[in-house]
Amino acid sequence: MTPVSREANAKPINFRVVLPASWSRRAAQMGGGGMNGMIPNLLGGADMGPGPSLVQLGFATHGSDSGHQMAFGFGPGRGRTGGSGEAPPAGTGDDWALNDEAMKNLGYMQLKKTHDAAMVLIERAYGDKPRFNYFFGSSQGGREGITVAQRYPADYDGIAANVPIVNFSSLMLAPELIRIQEKPLANWVPPAKVNAIRGEFMRQCDALDGLVDGIINNYMACRAIFDRSQAPRNSNPWSIKRCPNNVDPNPNDTSANACLTDGQIATLNFVYSRYPFATPLANGVKSFGMWVPNTDPSGSGLIESRRYRGQEGAGDHAPIPNTFSRLKLLVDWVERKAAPPLSVTVTGGKRSLPICSYPAYPKYVGGSVDAATSYVCAKP
Repeated sequence: MTPVSREANAKPINFRVVLPASWSRRAAQMGGGGMNGMIPNLLGGADMGPGPSLVQLGFATHGSDSGHQMAFGFGPGRGRTGGSGEAPPAGTGDDWALNDEAMKNLGYMQLKKTHDAAMVLIERAYGDKPRFNYFFGSSQGGREGITVAQRYPADYDGIAANVPIVNFSSLMLAPELIRIQEKPLANWVPPAKVNAIRGEFMRQCDALDGLVDGIINNYMACRAIFDRSQAPRNSNPWSIKRCPNNVDPNPNDTSANACLTDGQIATLNFVYSRYPFATPLANGVKSFGMWVPNTDPSGSGLIESRRYRGQEGAGDHAPIPNTFSRLKLLVDWVERKAAPPLSVTVTGGKRSLPICSYPAYPKYVGGSVDAATSYVCAKP
């Protein structure tokens, strides 16, 4: 789809529609991921795992690159992964970010445009419109799912939005806030400390759900321990990890026994506490939740192996069940009027676990640790 804008950095919307030979009169729009920029996989399933694809089940699938072509945030000089920090120059793969129409397409407009164009093509191909329209998305695609539910509810009969990044601007800003916090070299948390951080999270939080199994199910109680805006004023969850006399005897120690300096502890307190905005944002939002303590403390740009310009010292295991059929849950709700239960069972290998409605969590009450029946959904 050609952009309306005549500016040089305006981008088209590339989209695709996959039409099955045997159509079930169902259509599914697939959400994107990351910063988008490429058409999502339209030949896979709605559930991230083995099983038939949506096309094999008779769904006509469609999706788009959201109105720009992938470059932002990828590769040397792209986005925030190693560029100069200056605005992307015209003619580069990132200059779409300076175009109002392209940004609105990313935010919401491409979702409606892609849906409407797909409906025309589907009707021309089959001589009829879909009886049921669905949307499936995770992460950025989950945010898109919430967006279409809010802006275009009449276009869809059912929407599955997984891990939606609803605080998108804050999420993108958070790693930069951490880098600012780490400007003094003493505040830098290097990758060598990952096991020590993970180990402390597990030591204090693994048992909060009633079972020590390498999974933090009661993450809200864990957050309350490490979020300094919730914890008692004089408490220090990192006290046992503090280096004697604030001197790290072995900065290269990568074991769980490595210690942390006062500056590193200050950075971890920053990362795992709510970030207050100087001025409230829209809808009365006054803070950003930053990160929940987890088993991957180095992910999502939280810990960097290098120093950036402007920073001091810079140069010029347990299996986690996570599979369930959101497709069956959604289709049953839309087409059979059977609403999903408050908790469903997820599986991973031979293990099963209930996935509970927020803010409840799976609490172990006895029996086989591998069976969902050994857990109940409890309030934190």
